[in-house]
Amino acid sequence: MGLDTCPEPCSGELQTSFGRVSVPPVEYKGAGALQFGYTVSRAASRYSASTEFITGTARLVREPDETVDRESQVFTRLGLFKIDDDLVTKWAKKMSNKKTVKTARTVLEKLEAQAPKKTLSDLAKTEKKSKQERAMYEPLGKIFEAIHKLAPAEPREQRVWYWGAPYLITEIMNKFAYRTQPDMRLISAPLVKKTGVYEDFALWYNQDCWGDIKASKTQGPVVVRRNDEETLSKDLGEQVVDYARLHLSQRPFLLFSVGLVVFGSSFSLAIVDRDGVIFSPTRDIWGNHELLIRGVRSLGRVASSVTLGEDPTVGRLPPGKSLKIASSSSSKARYTIPHGYPTFLISPIRGDPEKRFWLTIGKPLWSSPSLTGRGTWIWRVRAVAVAATTLEQYPTASKLAAAATESGVLASFQLSERLYILKNAWRSSKRASEASIYNKIHEGGTIPGLATIVCGNDVYDEGDTEPISCRRLRGIPTVNTPGQTQKSTTHVCHRLVLNDIGQPLWEFKDAEELLDAMLSVVEAHKLLYERGFIHRDISPGNIMLRDPSDPLSSSAPGGSRQAFLMDVEYAKFSATPNDAGGIGDDEGKEGDGSEPPPFPRKIPRGPTMTGTMQFQARQVLEGVKLGPQHTITQTIHHDIESITLVIAFAVLKHLEVRFLGKPATSEAPKIETDTVQTVKDVAKDAQTGDKDGKGSGDDVEDVEDDDDADYTPANPDADEISDDEDGPEDPVERTPLEKWIKQSFVAAFGQQSIDGIASARTSGHAFSWVSNEALMPDEIAEYFDTPDGTTLRALLVRFRKNLKREEYLVAESEDQASNPKRRRTEAAKAAAIAADFKKRDEAYRSIFSHENLLENIQEARENLKLEKEY
Repeated sequence: MGLDTCPEPCSGELQTSFGRVSVPPVEYKGAGALQFGYTVSRAASRYSASTEFITGTARLVREPDETVDRESQVFTRLGLFKIDDDLVTKWAKKMSNKKTVKTARTVLEKLEAQAPKKTLSDLAKTEKKSKQERAMYEPLGKIFEAIHKLAPAEPREQRVWYWGAPYLITEIMNKFAYRTQPDMRLISAPLVKKTGVYEDFALWYNQDCWGDIKASKTQGPVVVRRNDEETLSKDLGEQVVDYARLHLSQRPFLLFSVGLVVFGSSFSLAIVDRDGVIFSPTRDIWGNHELLIRGVRSLGRVASSVTLGEDPTVGRLPPGKSLKIASSSSSKARYTIPHGYPTFLISPIRGDPEKRFWLTIGKPLWSSPSLTGRGTWIWRVRAVAVAATTLEQYPTASKLAAAATESGVLASFQLSERLYILKNAWRSSKRASEASIYNKIHEGGTIPGLATIVCGNDVYDEGDTEPISCRRLRGIPTVNTPGQTQKSTTHVCHRLVLNDIGQPLWEFKDAEELLDAMLSVVEAHKLLYERGFIHRDISPGNIMLRDPSDPLSSSAPGGSRQAFLMDVEYAKFSATPNDAGGIGDDEGKEGDGSEPPPFPRKIPRGPTMTGTMQFQARQVLEGVKLGPQHTITQTIHHDIESITLVIAFAVLKHLEVRFLGKPATSEAPKIETDTVQTVKDVAKDAQTGDKDGKGSGDDVEDVEDDDDADYTPANPDADEISDDEDGPEDPVERTPLEKWIKQSFVAAFGQQSIDGIASARTSGHAFSWVSNEALMPDEIAEYFDTPDGTTLRALLVRFRKNLKREEYLVAESEDQASNPKRRRTEAAKAAAIAADFKKRDEAYRSIFSHENLLENIQEARENLKLEKEY
């Protein structure tokens, strides 16, 4: 939630650019001003196919501690007031007399006077940077440079402001690499001094801060007007959160992103984290030039990397150093830290009895593009054992990394021979942690075919008793603060290490391997269910083939690889397997992340669903469309329907890779799946005013996108479907095969709304591409004539019949319930509806059951054997 000041009296209604919002009267007698709150939500914008920006859930909030100077919350966090007051006064006087500063001020004031006198909505329509904005670069640069030269540099790494070009590069997960060009960028000075590394400082992950410039005061983050009107700047809000989203998804282990916005002769600082955006109060550059000096000086010369958002439990190791691998096969095995992408050392996860550090290997396998979701990062890592004497001297990863150039420090490192997977994400404080869910599942012993956890916990800074959370980072009291009882939801940083290393399911070498893999997964899913859990997030990214290098792999050379099920964050526990709660009826203990929550039997959700939308069961999709007043029971049978959809997706994806060599389209887009609204719905509500505030606010828990559900360890560069129906036409000339694959993906899994997906499911599009021979390219038809192709096609046709049979039962039930000749009274009609629904539900449970699915797969295996013999 973002915070900004608003004028008193603060009651009645506030007019935002997204509609009027009712505000209850608030009596306030403390110092400072009441604050205007708003949230960050996902929506479509001109900057990307899916971005987050400020939407209109507004309410007045008060910090519990009334002695806090609310107007300087952001300024204090960024260390502006750590600079000596006498020095600032001296510098301000010196600056005001500098000729270059006087000239720059004259130019800026002239540019502001020439800025277009347009309304806020008109200004927001401008898609290109105005000439006035670009003309502001040089005079602002002169002022910033003068501030940096006011005194000798502090004994920290120095940073340099860059203006305008070049466009920044999103190196991690290039599928999100649309061009972005912040007006200002703050970069490490040693990095800039290097030669021939233009691309290095054009990478998002090398940016310490970013900035945005607007020519007019009317384009500030909040425009305050009297007469009961207050308007948020949608245009600036979009840009701020878009820059922050890219920053957080490209710079590893960044807890929050810091930006500086200048609009006309005013400025504001922004801190963006997983809970939203906080703008500092607007300040005039000339009337508050001492504060500007503090801000520019702090960001560029004083603030530490931790002050600017870096995780204090992580340190960066210098490249070129060689570390010993504790190998049983070779005592001389070494690992050299590569140049290029940075290597990170991660502090031991609290609760790990072995107190292992973790070393990242290469680039991340996955980085979530989400801002307000889980923000997941996935890494390959090695365990690091450190000598006890070294650990006593340097107890944290950041201290160890800082001392890594000292003699003997790295020599005390011993790396594990094997690799692990480390997952870093932000969980909701109302949701049980993924580590606790894994531990709960495995209480009854390890389940073959289910990922196993090495260790996991929330992330704690050294000596802290509370985990790192957005509320804690913001300095807001938590439940452990004396006298504090409020338990608002927040995001908590969570970290876990898994034993299992996987490859995408669609990389199966033949039909036999796919069928064997799915048998093992269905058996694991059945055991999971028998222990009282429903997964609720079955997707292609959560069913993996085990990598041959995985020590847990027991497949013979050349034989079929095993598979495993993973990502149990959304798994739901019931006392008995048949006790399945409904979507929206879960209840759990509120908290702010300062205490480990007990394992909840139910989790509050509101009118939402879990899992990846494109692979949800049809009943769940239809139920969610009915709205929050309806309760839809999400059962094990919905999981099984999702498994059949994953198999269909894996076959289609396999054909794409097989015949095109690399993905031409890709898996379904990752869309917000915990809310009924679609991307376009949110954008429409933002423009017209969503008075109900759907999909946001503290009363709807966990409205976050399923950003890492389709994580694919071995395929980090897979593309998303980017063919939005409102986007530009694809200029690339495609072959018939490419067109068929692309159209099949879009029809089956590429719909971008619940209505669209439900409609596609009703039409059987997830499987219809295997049936229409007339439209098949020759290559696909020939493959389906092989034993492998014939077997897999027959299996998918069976799945389609199951889906169509369920659809027929729905239609039959509705027809009987509405037939007036057969239902003469309301009571009889209600009884008939109940009987028909029971009949349909029994049939559905029979169709989508473990037994039926196992029988279908076993039958396919037998058919494959016969096909090969024939």
